[in-house]
Amino acid sequence: MGALEEALVKPLKKVVVIDDAYAPADPADISGEAVTRFRDALLDVPKRVQQVKKEFRLAELDPSIPQHLDQLLQDAAAVGRLWALREKQAWSWLVDTLFRDYVADIDEKRDALAGLEGFLVSQKWRVIRVPKFDPTVLDVTGCQVIFLDFYLKGELGSDRSLARAAELAHLIIDARQKGTLTQYPLVILMSSRPGAADQQGTFKERTGLRADFFCFVEKNQIAQQIAPKLKRMLEGYYGKQSWAHMLDEFWLGAIRAAITLRQNLSKIEPSEIALLHEAELAVEEARLPDYLSWLVSESLASGLLEDAGVRALGAQLPDLIGHSAFPGTVPPGSRLAEMHVRSVMRLDITDDLPETKSSPVQLGDLFARLNGDGTPKEFLLVVDQSCDLARPNSSQKTVVLCLRCIPQEISDVALAFYRTAYGSVDLVSMTFGDGQKYYLASWDLVNPATPELAKLTERRDGLKRLARLKPIAALARQEDLTQRVGRIGQPVAPPSVTAYRAKLVLIGKDGFKKEFDATKEPWASVIIVQGRHMPRPDAADSGAAASKSKPKTTTTLSLTSDFSEWLSNKLDKLHLPDSQASSQANLLKQHLAAGTVQRVGFEVGQNKAASLGLPWKKASLKKPSVAIHCVFDKTIPKDLADAMIVLLLMPYEQ
Repeated sequence: MGALEEALVKPLKKVVVIDDAYAPADPADISGEAVTRFRDALLDVPKRVQQVKKEFRLAELDPSIPQHLDQLLQDAAAVGRLWALREKQAWSWLVDTLFRDYVADIDEKRDALAGLEGFLVSQKWRVIRVPKFDPTVLDVTGCQVIFLDFYLKGELGSDRSLARAAELAHLIIDARQKGTLTQYPLVILMSSRPGAADQQGTFKERTGLRADFFCFVEKNQIAQQIAPKLKRMLEGYYGKQSWAHMLDEFWLGAIRAAITLRQNLSKIEPSEIALLHEAELAVEEARLPDYLSWLVSESLASGLLEDAGVRALGAQLPDLIGHSAFPGTVPPGSRLAEMHVRSVMRLDITDDLPETKSSPVQLGDLFARLNGDGTPKEFLLVVDQSCDLARPNSSQKTVVLCLRCIPQEISDVALAFYRTAYGSVDLVSMTFGDGQKYYLASWDLVNPATPELAKLTERRDGLKRLARLKPIAALARQEDLTQRVGRIGQPVAPPSVTAYRAKLVLIGKDGFKKEFDATKEPWASVIIVQGRHMPRPDAADSGAAASKSKPKTTTTLSLTSDFSEWLSNKLDKLHLPDSQASSQANLLKQHLAAGTVQRVGFEVGQNKAASLGLPWKKASLKKPSVAIHCVFDKTIPKDLADAMIVLLLMPYEQ
């Protein structure tokens, strides 16, 4: 088994292996048969009795008296000492007598770790092997890799294993809060028992570790899988560590802001709240708890924005993520989706909660007209004025102005990011049992609905309130309907982001073609962005003024990470008979490996706005030079006679 590349393993100095294969024997491991063998060994060779008496300073030891043996073998310290002594020549008789069964068990466990031990021998790490997980001893700040057995000694179920994951999370969190954690440890969970693999997701979730720092491997597959899995975790190691530290800095900033909030709340007198309610809230028929929740949340948000640690992130984040590969798909389980929904909607204003079900209809209320199975048939979004809805009698309000749409269930929440493809959209989540489903609400701004206020209030016709958009989001939708007269909350137009499925065609001589069709894959292959792009850092650039100049509007092409990986695997296995196509494939492989297929500009005159109606555009990769012709159709145009690499692009839809 070969060692990993030296550049990859350079950050790794200390490795901890936690496995009960290294566990010493204890009284529970000594069976009745083992005691009998031990007794007979003492009786057969009397000098062994003296050997044991001297080692443990026993006044008397008669093997024929059970109480004497019980007193010795029920002492955990004594059994542990005997276990250590067995390795000495004079005590080797213990292996085949007292510890025969336990040695067989340990040997079986050590055999399961043979692949790991062989791998560790090939590395230059300091390896510490321990038999149990002890949070009082394990130093997560001093080790870079932790190999952890899912089931440790004496464990039959998974409860203790999963509790261990929470203990590991506590160690990491505590070290991060104290500022002593400079590197997040890589955790490799392993097991030889059936069922452990099914628990790996739950275990990772409870540790709080990102996928970059965690993997699972079956012990019988360690020899084949550990090197490639560690390689994946170590690629871009420092960038992944920096990214994790930055994201956690927001969490630490929130803790610091919460401490300040607690200090402020402790100084508010009840009489002040009473005066505020009487003077400002009661006359407006506003609920005091709602106002206080708003006051606390806004104060907390301001504290987070004012935090020095969070402010320092502003200069670092763009450098870390600015040129990363785009994902081909973002699964519904992404926490980014859940955080986004909660940032724009109040999920506590819902018919699922008795405390808020009777809350009056207001601007931003999101209703669903449900089918019989509970799935949404139609979404309605209230864009009417809350002041009129709150006093329907005085305002003579009988109908409500609403945006409406047909919900589109999505399995790729990245579709919510492609804003120009869908117009005015919101991402809506709905709970079904223990799971979440996400829907795109692409609002119809041309044909608003005007349902009766009574129908919404009384929830007629299968209506259910799901949530309430927060003020900025609700006003933005209201402004969309009024043709962006106020343009509230959206001072800068977002870039045009469009996703495509792709078929790549390598063209050789004499009509030779080799196709790589990813149009049926469950992810987007290509992302085209039209807008202003931050310039790439260039050491050759000089002068701060140039770097601060406003970037021009351009159109760029990026291959998604899913498509890049898929295409790389295809090209690695490829053997082309055509020299021209083979040469282009090799050049393309170099760019895929180097990650230079991101934000590739189209040639001058080929930008999207300047080439409307043209069936294709040309993008050029440099060092080595490769030309990619992008065709927005299913077939290659006849005028592309000199093209050697063609991308056939079709809209990414579900």
